Amino acid sequence: MAKNALKSRILPKQWAEFSELKVSVRIRKERSFLSFIAVDTNELCEDLIEYLNAITEAKTLRFDAFTYDFFYANIENPTDQSKYLILNLFNGDGAEDAVRSLQFNRDYISRNKIKLFVIVNHPLFLEFSQNAPDLMSFSLFSIALSDMDKHMAVSSLSTKHDELQQLIKQYKHDEAKLSPKAKMQRLNEIGVLAYSTSAIDIAKEYWEMGLSISEEQNDLFTKGMFLGNIGLIYLYTDKYDKALIKQKEALELNRRIGYDEGIANALGNIGNIYQHIGKYDDALKHYTEALEVNRTINNEIGIGILFSEIGHIYAELGKYQDALLKFDEALKINSRIGNEHTLSDILENIGLIYVRLGKYDEALIKYNEALNIAIKIGYQQGIANRLLSLGEIYQNFGKYNEALNKYNEAWKIYENIGDELGKANTFNGRGNIYQFMGKYEESLKTYSDALAIYFKINQKKGMANSFRNIGNLYQFISKYEDALLKYNDALRIYHEIGHKVGISNTLNDIGVIYQLYGKYDVALEKYTEALDINKSIGYMDGVAVSLGNIGNIYQYLNKYDDALMRHTEALEIFERIGHVSGEITTLESLSKLHEAMGDENLSDYYAQKASALKDACAADTKNFE
Repeated sequence: MAKNALKSRILPKQWAEFSELKVSVRIRKERSFLSFIAVDTNELCEDLIEYLNAITEAKTLRFDAFTYDFFYANIENPTDQSKYLILNLFNGDGAEDAVRSLQFNRDYISRNKIKLFVIVNHPLFLEFSQNAPDLMSFSLFSIALSDMDKHMAVSSLSTKHDELQQLIKQYKHDEAKLSPKAKMQRLNEIGVLAYSTSAIDIAKEYWEMGLSISEEQNDLFTKGMFLGNIGLIYLYTDKYDKALIKQKEALELNRRIGYDEGIANALGNIGNIYQHIGKYDDALKHYTEALEVNRTINNEIGIGILFSEIGHIYAELGKYQDALLKFDEALKINSRIGNEHTLSDILENIGLIYVRLGKYDEALIKYNEALNIAIKIGYQQGIANRLLSLGEIYQNFGKYNEALNKYNEAWKIYENIGDELGKANTFNGRGNIYQFMGKYEESLKTYSDALAIYFKINQKKGMANSFRNIGNLYQFISKYEDALLKYNDALRIYHEIGHKVGISNTLNDIGVIYQLYGKYDVALEKYTEALDINKSIGYMDGVAVSLGNIGNIYQYLNKYDDALMRHTEALEIFERIGHVSGEITTLESLSKLHEAMGDENLSDYYAQKASALKDACAADTKNFE
């Protein structure tokens, strides 16, 4: 069977779901697995079997009646670990006996590294979830596919909310007759759907209910899962201290029971928390530990994700070449296992690095590659994120209408999939455009719309970012008192959540206001405080910016030697990390400084270098014309 023939016959959404299944299969090729797959039409069932045969050459098992030695009767050579098996129970015939046989053979599956797909219909999937939770919990990647929304690119937000309310209603109706294991599975399902629709309070409530049951049952495996999920809630709402406590509890528990995948996940989540608050050394330490665990268990998806996260940290630290190397490692792994969702994300990250390096055409190419992959696999959030990035790059080149079009396209998708955070981020992008276009009232309203969403979902980092944006707008239109108030609002929140990069950036903003007031001593104090923070976390981009600001102050104070030293340090950093826009700004500052010092030759030299860099950037933007 040619996979291309199947791909041409089914919808992109189904192909994307099949491809995700392929990734799960590949990373477990050396281990046993049991996967329940629910389908809702016979056509989709046949397509799925055809696809599984194409990627695994699986054998379809016959099932006649309950038997204790089910696998002996169906497998000629039980020790042949290359065999994949399919048990088709879609029509429901003998399904109850088949599940009983599987329950009796759980140890046999694991011991002999059997790889088994069990295809069922949706009612059976739900029935097994409730009445055979021991088997469902043993299953490593059970999923439900659907053919019912063939003509919809993506489920609407209202549909998701309706589905969530229906799940909650069904759980309350069934609660009294559910076993503890079935309750925990249903509570987790509700929490996952709530989290995906930004119903954070509901997700937290139901995950905490699940945690309580797991503690009563002394079910350490499930307890670790709920602790990790609740930790994600706290991370989402920027309650980093609480998030750290939950993830460390999950880590300790998973280590106690020897659950390596749980250990790796908890280590990665802890690294993510440290990354959010600017503790990059701690983040790298935990990411590296997680990487080693994932290598031990051959979890290639986890390895690819961690390479990408480490790349993010190097990018934050201005170590752009190191970042590109890590992203390249992540690309290789995800290309090998066919994980196209993550491929799209990584390509966007590489595009961001090229923007920092002033390689704008290469950035545009990567963004478009990432967008095309997301479109191909129906990855709606990925499509919206890529459009948002394209909007930002068009904005940087003054192509405001094109940028607004990208932001508006992204907003529609975020609205449809219920991504409140994405909507808020899009509002901030629009606000920037309106500001540059001189539409200040529209800019302020749009920033305020973003702020309202961040408050609604309790996303404190977003609140602080919005306050900074509003402060920047007020500074831009010379309302310095209003700007200072907003900057202080942002600074208070950044301090509250311990976000060091945010603190240093805002201190620089506040320094600019005092500089404009002519209060150079206060401005110098703020810039120096920002510089110390940036040095403490190794944020070299920020170090260079702060040095440049301090150099400007010394120039205003006619302390030319001190100014020259700071600008020279800043230029060396920008050149080392390849931050072209920073180089241009610093070269122009040096030109002005030498002009003030009466050295026209050096002033012209730096002016010409800045001009040459600008011309080089302009030559590298042919795709923006």
